[in-house]
Amino acid sequence: MTKLAAGAKRRSVALTWGLPADTGGAKITGYAISWKPKGACPNSKVAPAAGQMQAKGNAGGATVAGLANECAYTFTVVASNVAGAGGPASVDGTPTADQPPAPAPPTAATEHAGAQTTVTWGEPELEGQTEQGFYLVAIDGQGNKVPLPPVGAGARSANVPATANGGAGTLVLGRNYTFTLAVATTKPGATAPITSPQSKPSNAVEVFAGPSALNVSKTRIGPQAFRFTVQATWQGKVGQISAAGAATGVQDGAGPVTYDVNVPWGQSANVSFSASIPSAPDAPAQTASRAPTNPLPQFTSGPQAVWGPCSNNPDISGDKVHENGYWTANVDFGGEGAREYSDNFQSTWAYAYGTNQPSPTQGNEGFGTPPTQMLDGIMRTNGRRHEDQYTFFVQFRFRVQGYGWVTSTRTVANSPDCAGD
Repeated sequence: MTKLAAGAKRRSVALTWGLPADTGGAKITGYAISWKPKGACPNSKVAPAAGQMQAKGNAGGATVAGLANECAYTFTVVASNVAGAGGPASVDGTPTADQPPAPAPPTAATEHAGAQTTVTWGEPELEGQTEQGFYLVAIDGQGNKVPLPPVGAGARSANVPATANGGAGTLVLGRNYTFTLAVATTKPGATAPITSPQSKPSNAVEVFAGPSALNVSKTRIGPQAFRFTVQATWQGKVGQISAAGAATGVQDGAGPVTYDVNVPWGQSANVSFSASIPSAPDAPAQTASRAPTNPLPQFTSGPQAVWGPCSNNPDISGDKVHENGYWTANVDFGGEGAREYSDNFQSTWAYAYGTNQPSPTQGNEGFGTPPTQMLDGIMRTNGRRHEDQYTFFVQFRFRVQGYGWVTSTRTVANSPDCAGD
C-alpha cells in the first residue's frame, strides 16, 4: 500500500491510496478498511466508535462517514488478491466541519393572552463546536420573511411579539406564520462564528391576540331610558358580546349589539359588557363597565322679569301698564337636550305682593298669564303689569314624565312703577 492519506470532511474522512509496490503478479481484488478512535471526544454529540468496510479492487480511495467531528481516528487499509492479504497501512484523520448541521425544525405556539408567539427547539448538534446563539426567521403565508432578533447561547425558546402593523422583528396580527432556525457556533481555537443552514419550517400558527377593547356608545331613547351600542373588532374573528346588570331588552350576540337600560330620574344604574371569542377559548374576554346617570332637570337661572314700556291700559281708563313684559327661566336637562320634554311643561303662576296688600295673593297678576312656552330650554310667560308698584313672588314649575313636578321660585322686588306716567 502506497501514499495512504486522510482528508477531513464534515463527520467523515476521505481516504486515498496507491497500488501496492508488489502485488505478487496478481490483480488486487479488494481493500479492507478499518478505523478506531484514538481517544475520548467529550465535546462531540456523536460517540466515537470503531468500524470497518470494504472497497473494490479498482478503487483508489474511500470515504468513511458517520464519524464524530473533531475526534481523531486511526484508519488502516489492507489490500488483498488471490494470493492473500498484504501488509496493513495506517494513517490518522480527524473529521471537521466548516459549519454545523441545520437544526431540527422548531415548534411554534400562539399565546392569545399576550399577543405573541412562542417558538421552542431542542438541543442542536454541535459536532465538537461551541454554541454561540440562534437565528430565527418568520415566514408568513405569502412567503414574506421576517428576520427576528438573535437569541443567545443556551436558549431553547423565544417569544416573538405581534402588533396590528408589524415592523422590524415583529409579526402582524391575523397572519399565519412558520419559523425556521439556524445555530451559530465556533470551532475549537477559533473566534469567528459560523452559522448552520436554516432548519426546515416549523408548524404553522395564526398570530392572534383576542378582542380589542370594547367600543360602547350611549344615546337617550326616553325620559328614563338609555341605549348602549356595543362592538368589538379583532382581526376578522367573530365574537360573542354579553351584558350584565341593568341591561335589558336585547339578546346577546355578535356585535354590534344594543342594550336598553332604564334609569329613574336622579339615579344611576350599573351595567357591564363582555366580549369573548368562541374560536379562541384561551383568549381572555374584554370587559367594559358603565354607570349611566339620569340627572334630574333643574332650573339654572330665573325666574326673571323683562319689563315692557309703560303705556295706557286699553281696559282701564287712566291706568298705565307695562306692555309685552315677560318672565323667563332656564332649564337644564343634564346635556340631553332641552326640547325633549317640552310637552310636559305646565302653567306658570305669579304671586304679587301689592303696596296695599301685606299678604300675597294668588293669580295671574302681572306677567303670569298661561300658557307657558318652552323654547330651547327657556320657559317664558307673557303678560301685562298694572301701574301699581309690586314685589312679585314668581313660581315656575314643570312636570317630567315618570317623576313629577320641578319648581323654581323667586321674589322680584320693587318692580318699575308706571304711576304718574
